[in-house]
Amino acid sequence: DALVFGTLALRSRTNRDTLDKLLAVEKPLKVLDVNLRRRHYDVQRTIQLARRCGLLKCNEDEARELTGEDTRDVGALLDRLADMTAVARICITRGAEGAVYRWPGGTASAPAPQVSVRDTVGAGDAFLAALLMGVVAGQEGEPELLPRCCRLAAHVASQDGAVPD
Repeated sequence: DALVFGTLALRSRTNRDTLDKLLAVEKPLKVLDVNLRRRHYDVQRTIQLARRCGLLKCNEDEARELTGEDTRDVGALLDRLADMTAVARICITRGAEGAVYRWPGGTASAPAPQVSVRDTVGAGDAFLAALLMGVVAGQEGEPELLPRCCRLAAHVASQDGAVPD
């Protein structure tokens, strides 16, 4: 139902070529999970890939980097990303402040539960997994979807390691 890929894997020419072939397949929802890491990303390549996707997920800092906008106004970042990419579904995660998600039928935001953060590795992946499960199941408009994603990410961040029991 979905093809999920991130920007970190695109450091390799082989991976970029393989992804290009996979993105040509018509059926699955293409999901780009942005992970901008110093010296390992290209903003223009990321924007070009986003234009081939149906769902874009990034954190607030990454949204500012991609758009060139230095603002805390998440609505403005969503608008700018949509203008730049024409992506129908955009999610911006905001760490302790939760997340905002825009899809063709609306926009939702949810706060993050307060937790004692131990290790943030894997929290964004857990968030995206929960979001994608909801999207594929047709639950985008359900008010519980985004809070569920935030709770799962917060739980992962409150544990040691990227894949807690």
